[in-house]
Amino acid sequence: MPMRLFALLIVSVLLGACAASTGQEQANASTKPGEPVPMDTRHEITIVVPNVGTDTAYLAYYQGATQYLKDTTVGHDGTFVFAGDEPLPPGMYLAVFPPANRYFDFIVNRDQTFTLRTDTADFAGNMKVEGSEENQVFYDHIAYLAAQRAKATPLNGQLQGLAEGSPEREAVQKQLEAINEEVMAERKRLKTERSDLLAARILTGSDGPEVPDPPADADEYWGYRYYKGHFFDYLDLSDEGLMRSPIMERKITEYLDNLTAQHPDSLIEAVDLLIEKARPNDETFRYLVSTLVNKYAEKANELMGMDGVYLHIVEKYYASGQAWWLDEEQLADLITKAEKLSPIIIGRPGLDFTITDVNGQPQSLYGVKADWIILYFWDYDCGRCKKVTPELAKLFPTYKNRGVQLFTVNINGDNEVWKEKLKEYGLMDAGGIHTSDPYRKSGFDKKYNINSTPKIFILDSNHIIRYKWIGVDQLPEILDRELSKL
Repeated sequence: MPMRLFALLIVSVLLGACAASTGQEQANASTKPGEPVPMDTRHEITIVVPNVGTDTAYLAYYQGATQYLKDTTVGHDGTFVFAGDEPLPPGMYLAVFPPANRYFDFIVNRDQTFTLRTDTADFAGNMKVEGSEENQVFYDHIAYLAAQRAKATPLNGQLQGLAEGSPEREAVQKQLEAINEEVMAERKRLKTERSDLLAARILTGSDGPEVPDPPADADEYWGYRYYKGHFFDYLDLSDEGLMRSPIMERKITEYLDNLTAQHPDSLIEAVDLLIEKARPNDETFRYLVSTLVNKYAEKANELMGMDGVYLHIVEKYYASGQAWWLDEEQLADLITKAEKLSPIIIGRPGLDFTITDVNGQPQSLYGVKADWIILYFWDYDCGRCKKVTPELAKLFPTYKNRGVQLFTVNINGDNEVWKEKLKEYGLMDAGGIHTSDPYRKSGFDKKYNINSTPKIFILDSNHIIRYKWIGVDQLPEILDRELSKL
């Protein structure tokens, strides 16, 4: 309990550490709670920081965890006005003061004419809000959490010196639990009574669901399934205001990285679920699709199998014509790159090709009959291959009588030199099937997306790609594990 409270307060104080946080839905001070506020047709946001020490201020906004510059203004005596004839999109914004780039966050939503007054001693603690219920509620809650944390911190310190199970320790724990319950009740009130405010949705959007007591017949995973299934109860992925805050990206990352099995099938299911939740709003749909395709494009270079998730997103949401934000050239480029990955996705059959071996005889990949096939693409003149190839030649004899076959493909150079290199690097003595196609007549390069060497794939007896782009040092662990299953 005390730890949960401490974590809550830390999160909240971090949100307002530089003096505020987020931005979205707003209500005028004269509007009743829950009553819709008319959308302003322009914006005029006045920032007053008398001792800020600069005549320039920037207006920035969040898109996930990244901040982008929106506007610049020159002020006088610490007063800065950001104004325009169009309303700002809802979200969390920042007032930034160069050259040190100190800043504080604030909320922009429907009511876009307001004033924020503070000073550099404590941006958040000294904030005065005029004309914005959103920002008033936001800063009031930040102040409330800071006060509760001030109560909890010394109590947590007292626990360190008290014996486990002692009456004194139990008394302190009860005080901490009471503080925690009060905080949770206040956050619940924000969720249920002030969900009309973007400020409330940002403040509580990072909260996880409360897991009830399991039913009598529940298994050990019931709590996990409940938590995951209700993870987005208090965060609407079609809320454009939440998109322009760090909250949505954090929540998505936690769901995909920590609550979802890191297997392509599980991740594809989770990705589709999140994107469909964002679909009702064009901007959040674009954000989710773009964010996730970039996320798994990066992971495809780091983790085996993640390219399957990337390819799924491209095929389902880009190639189908749903990515309205890309022009034809951008879309075609993305699809072309993805298509090159399509034949070598883990779990799909590797494509067959016929190629000439060291004896001048045709060899078909599908003609290889073995429990496991090491498919090795190399170039005898490649610096990395000069190191890797002898290591592979030394390793293979350990496995060649255990249902493993080696199929090497030289991709460049002169065939006579290649034959000499086979002997020099030990491949001829090691055994296996050794082939060469410097002119790429067999099409192996397109079928296996070979742009550089060395590249190692492992195929099973049905020529399904099970591993790819692995190092020679990984082969013993993989082969030993797979062979033990036979």
